[in-house]
Amino acid sequence: MFTSQLMYLIVFILAITHTLLAQYLLLLEKYFPRSKKLLHAITEIEIIFPVWAALLCLLILLKEGSESLVNYVQSLDFSESIFVIAIMTVAGTKPILVFIENTIIFMVKQLPFKPAISIYCLALTLLPLLGSLITEPAAMTLAAILLKQTIFPVIRSEKLKYGILAVLLINISIGGALTPFAAPPILMVAKTWNWDLYFMLSHFGLNILIIVLMNTLLGLSLFYKDFQAIQYHLSLSTKPVNLKIVLSHLIFLLLMMYFSHSLLMFVGILVIFIVFTRLFSVHQDPLLIKEATLVGLFLMSLIVVGSKQSWWLTTLFSSINDWQVYLGTTLLTAVADNAALTYLGSLLPHPSESFKLALVKGAIAGGGLTLIANAPNPIASNLLKTFFNQKAILAKPLIHYAILPTLLTLIGLLL
Repeated sequence: MFTSQLMYLIVFILAITHTLLAQYLLLLEKYFPRSKKLLHAITEIEIIFPVWAALLCLLILLKEGSESLVNYVQSLDFSESIFVIAIMTVAGTKPILVFIENTIIFMVKQLPFKPAISIYCLALTLLPLLGSLITEPAAMTLAAILLKQTIFPVIRSEKLKYGILAVLLINISIGGALTPFAAPPILMVAKTWNWDLYFMLSHFGLNILIIVLMNTLLGLSLFYKDFQAIQYHLSLSTKPVNLKIVLSHLIFLLLMMYFSHSLLMFVGILVIFIVFTRLFSVHQDPLLIKEATLVGLFLMSLIVVGSKQSWWLTTLFSSINDWQVYLGTTLLTAVADNAALTYLGSLLPHPSESFKLALVKGAIAGGGLTLIANAPNPIASNLLKTFFNQKAILAKPLIHYAILPTLLTLIGLLL
């Protein structure tokens, strides 16, 4: 008998399978050139889960009726997903991003190293850690743009490009875990497990600071000769920015963080902020509402598709220990977005504290193994892929150069 539980499971499996095959679907482009835009759309991770979530809703409607569909959707909590949209919209504004970019440029000029090395170190340490405040997608965007505008065009070594990219993806994945709202895999469990700012700093803070620094130094030591061969002279200059506007944006950001558990409050603050940016539009670029909404839509769809999976997850996770959870989640992250894995873990009834930490630490540790392991990874791919051979980032060399910093991260999170 085709039960509702089986229907939810089949749709979930198909969504994961679609995610795994996404890059291969792009190969159909040469056979169907007129469908190029469609193929690119259905291979974006932010689109894949919404497509299957919509299909699941349609199946519920056809099988159980409109009342059942309405009751199901109303039973779900989308506040965290909407919060991501709100905070990404504020954190990704021109005043904040330009201020951070100016700070990076100023620091590069002050450091007594070659500009290429200084840019690498700051882009792969400071920006990932700032991701805990401005969100991981915003930090990834800034870091990728900085690398695109500076050293990536003059790097001739393909292995150096993959080495930098691998460390960037991993550091972004763990750098956003200093707060409970910036990293998607943390956000999906923070409310359910009552993980607040103090909890994140006390359980992850020092480890993450050390790991981000060690991963960056590891990349520098492994490719030091390649860095020395880079012929780059700093051509970037600081841009004008109104500090009062920057301060006002930070106040909005802090208010949203403070009211993060009240949907009505932070949505109200977002509406006021949008009005504020319209009043002072001379200091703004168009808000990144589209980009923020795509990330939020992905997280909402993850809830729709994954919320009914606890019936088999309980059996699975009850048969393995914390070490198996830790290592298994890291490996699974390579083939499934880490937010999906932690969300599934949040569905379990009364998991132990050690299980929670093992699951989340494994999820963020594996965030650099593939381009689908962490939600912000496609941002770096889209901005940097033109600098790689074949104008594409290949899975095999990426995972090859990500293995060592991933192992270092796994060890560091246990300390």
